[in-house]
Amino acid sequence: MKKNRLLLISFVLSVVYIVYEVFYLTGLSPSSNSAEEVGTALGFMLIIPHFVVVIVAVLFNGLALFMNKRAFALTAGILYSVSIVLMPIYFMFVLVQTVFCYIAFAKMKTVPIEKVESQKTLDQRNSIPLVEVHKTEKDVNDEKPYIVILSCIILGLCIVVLLLLYCVYTLTK
Repeated sequence: MKKNRLLLISFVLSVVYIVYEVFYLTGLSPSSNSAEEVGTALGFMLIIPHFVVVIVAVLFNGLALFMNKRAFALTAGILYSVSIVLMPIYFMFVLVQTVFCYIAFAKMKTVPIEKVESQKTLDQRNSIPLVEVHKTEKDVNDEKPYIVILSCIILGLCIVVLLLLYCVYTLTK
């Protein structure tokens, strides 16, 4: 399967940015002046929401890249846009990724239902089901449990990253 180059470039740039941001945040050292410590703590707290949104955007960017899904590319683009709103001073670090995700979303093809129906073989179109199955609400909800599992994994990763950042911050005090 051919991977989208724009999503790949966006993914790589975002991973590099996250690595840079982690090294930058862990390099903040406490000083003897209490005013500098307060300023460092405030700056750290201002960066955290931007950083968390970028991490979630990278996860969706990776999902869009590896699963070749349009919705994930759009979600990543929106999350990159939100990260720019959260920290406008850092717009230059995620602007390229934002634009690339939106362009990749626009270029990814959707498969219309008519095309899927026309690709079925004659046997598939004319086959009569032996048993008619009526789907209940439970069956409909159980069709795609991987979305729930994926959401839980992403939420768990965000919590772990926040805890790690908090630990790093408290250890550097």
